[in-house]
Amino acid sequence: MEIVVSRAAPVRLQAPDAFDRFSVAVGSGGAPGLQKALDGIARIDGGTHAWVFPQAVRRLAGRKSDEAWNARFDAMLAFAADRGWLASDGAIRAHIDVREE
Repeated sequence: MEIVVSRAAPVRLQAPDAFDRFSVAVGSGGAPGLQKALDGIARIDGGTHAWVFPQAVRRLAGRKSDEAWNARFDAMLAFAADRGWLASDGAIRAHIDVREE
């Protein structure tokens, strides 16, 4: 599962069924305005990680009424909590991967 930030398109969730990985993918040209692009989706932590709001992931996935998907996402959140990858406000820690556009 990746949150993709690009100059060419709106922020989107790619591979929403890949619950075994989680990152923010940023095009090389998108890095300077990253926090603005992720407004309401995540907050940047030191440039190498982001804290992503679970409600934003659910919104980007477009699976509000998909009980199976939501159960798997909740399991992913529980796994992240066990590893210390959840903030006190519930945000999920994600690596920021900068890629060539």
